[in-house]
Amino acid sequence: MPVKRLGFTLVELLVVIAIIGILIALLLPAVQAAREAARRSHCANNFKQVGLGLHNYHAAKKCFPTGMDDPRTKPRAPVYWGWSTYILPYIEEQQIFSMFDMRYPQHYFSTENNRVANAMKISTYLCPTDPARDELVDTSSFPWPGHPAKEDSALSDMCGVADSVNANSNGYDLRQFPEVDGMFGTNGRCKIKDVLDGTSKTLMVGEVTGAGAGTHVGHFWVSSNVLDTRDGINGPFTATGGAYPAWNPPTLYSLYSAGFASFHRGGCYFLLADGSVRLLSENISSGDRPAGQPPSLLHALTTRSAGEAASAPE
Repeated sequence: MPVKRLGFTLVELLVVIAIIGILIALLLPAVQAAREAARRSHCANNFKQVGLGLHNYHAAKKCFPTGMDDPRTKPRAPVYWGWSTYILPYIEEQQIFSMFDMRYPQHYFSTENNRVANAMKISTYLCPTDPARDELVDTSSFPWPGHPAKEDSALSDMCGVADSVNANSNGYDLRQFPEVDGMFGTNGRCKIKDVLDGTSKTLMVGEVTGAGAGTHVGHFWVSSNVLDTRDGINGPFTATGGAYPAWNPPTLYSLYSAGFASFHRGGCYFLLADGSVRLLSENISSGDRPAGQPPSLLHALTTRSAGEAASAPE
């Protein structure tokens, strides 16, 4: 009597492998989508934490922090500290804040402690989707702790919203508050009572990208991390807009003509002055409008007291 053998034939084995391969191919996009959804949720939560920090700062100081201090336009002002440095104690980063020497005329990179603290990564200011989130960025010719020499300051994927048209007086230096029409300017400090358009209708902090992984070009949290909204969202000179690699090589100065952007598909997160967070579409109307025409939606959301009736899309 012949012995009955148990097992798979070669054809059956190949069919099983093919089925498994198809299932993996079907599941992989779903897994990737779930991971990106988690990263987007994490990023939005970071903006909420920054919103709480800014409002706790306002509760303690009766105003929001300055966009940046600049002694060139205000005698004996602290030297170049920015809003995201001042709120460190209010986002559970008191230890890093305590490392800084902020006495006039100290610069944020003028002492060893300042240089070390300036290079500290603040996870709240970073987007988990950014491939350069663990890199330092090039900011100065001073001696720094990083290697190579371009590794100077810790990256920030957030910038304060300063103006609807032009935040910078000469392509780099931030204009003074209240000359800017947004929430952050040099030396002056915005208060909630200054936001006449309504805190739920005024942008405060937005998402940004640098020039990409390995370039060491990006915004840094310790100082000068503010932008205007003139160039819209995910514009042509951002890493996600497609043309930024054409800046050869990209520089810190080129960031100020890049605008707000993110690595999330289709738009980027913004914190509003009331502490709420919105993902604004890259297709939102933006840019300057002819005289006599209503402002773009992004322009209207940027200004704090221009009287436009505009609300951020849900």
